[in-house]
Amino acid sequence: MTKWSVGLRRCGSSTPRELLSEPPAGTPTPPELANRTIAAKVVVADDLAVPTSSGMAKAAVMTCWDLYWNSYNWAELPGHPNPGSLWHQPKTYYSSDFGGMKMYSYSYLANCGGYARHRIYYKSAGDYYKHHDYEVAADHWQAVKKGSVHRYRKVSYDGTSGDTRNGKYTG
Repeated sequence: MTKWSVGLRRCGSSTPRELLSEPPAGTPTPPELANRTIAAKVVVADDLAVPTSSGMAKAAVMTCWDLYWNSYNWAELPGHPNPGSLWHQPKTYYSSDFGGMKMYSYSYLANCGGYARHRIYYKSAGDYYKHHDYEVAADHWQAVKKGSVHRYRKVSYDGTSGDTRNGKYTG
């Protein structure tokens, strides 16, 4: 038994036999594996790019008047609901206002100036627990999807000037 298969078995998984054995001599190589080779030693890669996560905000707002989704439960562009002001009050959107428990919270926040904080929560045993908390810098935007099971959820935004907020609950 190889070191790889022992590790898999400890996790409670079974290891497919194809991973543990060489194919019989003369077996054709599948086209998607034709240019790959098996290394005799462990291969180490240095200087790899760091992947971005959903917790990071992306630079350069598309525009402050763009909405992220085609369909949404709430949408606030700068100047909503008062066109004479770009200021948005802090606001929380509850899944119970949109049909009850949902599997996923989708939320978008574009910060076109000022302070903007983006928080997503789920409810368990009567209490809300923070699932995501991130301060979106000026001239940055962030789209976040959180969830996997049916729960009551909420999305909160802090008040700021010139931001766009929208989101939806699905599932």
